[in-house]
Amino acid sequence: MITKKRIGLIDSQDAIIGNPLYDVVSLIDDVRIKLPQNLQDNLFKYYILKSKFKTKKEFYLKNDFDILSVQRNLKILGIFVRLFKRDKKSNYLKYLPYTWSLVKRRMSNPVFNKLNILFKKHLPIKKLKKFKYEN
Repeated sequence: MITKKRIGLIDSQDAIIGNPLYDVVSLIDDVRIKLPQNLQDNLFKYYILKSKFKTKKEFYLKNDFDILSVQRNLKILGIFVRLFKRDKKSNYLKYLPYTWSLVKRRMSNPVFNKLNILFKKHLPIKKLKKFKYEN
């Protein structure tokens, strides 16, 4: 769209206004593209350096990033399993182990201490990460 003689773009993904780090999480922790951990870390630091948030403490932004990543990736796990079970689309299952790896990595943040306890008690994450689907 054009506004004030400038071209603009509207990103209406999920049509909500939320934490601006959500899109950064979507790029850095994309379950379909495995980025090396050091590249993920450098991309996050670069974003903080170049964003309007650089004056905030990186600690709080990292917490937000980790929380949004875990939330997003748990949602993705559910969607991919649903696509397999309901729609018989097994091609999404190949992303489950890496998605669990992203969840586990982000849940190393102490903000997730209580959630980690629940997961260890109720979810066999080691088995889920090794899950392989075969036709």
